[in-house]
Amino acid sequence: MEENKAPEIENTENQITDEELYTKIQTEKLVKSRKVKKISIIACLAVVFALAVVIICLAAIPVDLKPNFLQGTNYSVRVFVDGDAELGELSADGEYVDNYNEFQKVFNDAFRQTYFSSMFNGSLFNYQISERTSYSEFQNMLNANDDYVYFNFTEDQILKNKDGSVYSSTRYTAYTSFTFNEAYLLLSNEEGTTQADFYVLVEYNRNSSTEDGEESTQEDNRYFIKVTTTGDTYSIFDFYNPNSENE
Repeated sequence: MEENKAPEIENTENQITDEELYTKIQTEKLVKSRKVKKISIIACLAVVFALAVVIICLAAIPVDLKPNFLQGTNYSVRVFVDGDAELGELSADGEYVDNYNEFQKVFNDAFRQTYFSSMFNGSLFNYQISERTSYSEFQNMLNANDDYVYFNFTEDQILKNKDGSVYSSTRYTAYTSFTFNEAYLLLSNEEGTTQADFYVLVEYNRNSSTEDGEESTQEDNRYFIKVTTTGDTYSIFDFYNPNSENE
C-alpha cells in the first residue's frame, strides 16, 4: 500500500489578502484617474491657448469698412464743412497732392476697425443698399446737412454688393446693374462710430412717360442710391472743421 502523502502546505507567500487586493485596485484607479485628469487639463489649456491666439489675431487684423467702389479706385475729392469747400479739389496728381494724401489717411482711418471689434459690434455685417432718392430730394438733404465729402471718379464705377457681386435693382427688374462716377458721404458732427451713408448718383434711363403724360427729362431720370456702412465720419468732420479745437 502506498503511504499516505502528507498534505501539501499551501504557499501563502505569493498570495494577497482581499484587503490588499482592494487597496491595489483602488490605487490603480486613482493613478488612472489622475492621468485622465492630467490629460483633460492639458487639453483644456491647449483649447484656451488656441482661443487666445485666435482672439489676439482677430484683434490685430484690420478690416476696411468702406464700400468697394472706394477701395483701389482713383478719384478726386472735395470736403465741405458748413457748406463751404475746404481747400480745393484734392486729387493724386493735382495741386493739393499732399492734402489729398492727408485726406486719404484720415478717411481710411475713419473706416478701419479690427476684425474682432467689427464682428461683435455688428459693423462687419452692416452693409445695405437702398433705392432710391430723387435728385431734388437729395439736394434738400445737403442743404439740411451741409457737412459732406464729394467724390468724382476718373472711371465709371459699378455698384456692387458687399460680397463683390453686381447689385441689381430691387424695384425694377430691367436694371441689372448701375454705373456712376459721382458719390457723396454725409459727415456726422457727433463723436463716435455710427452709421455712414454714401449716396451714388445713377440714372434710370426709362423711356416711359410721367404721370402727366409728358416725356421724362434727364433730371427726372437721375436718382441717388444709398449705400450704408459703419464708420467714424465725425473724425473727418473734426479734422476739416475750421472751428475744431484740434486746428
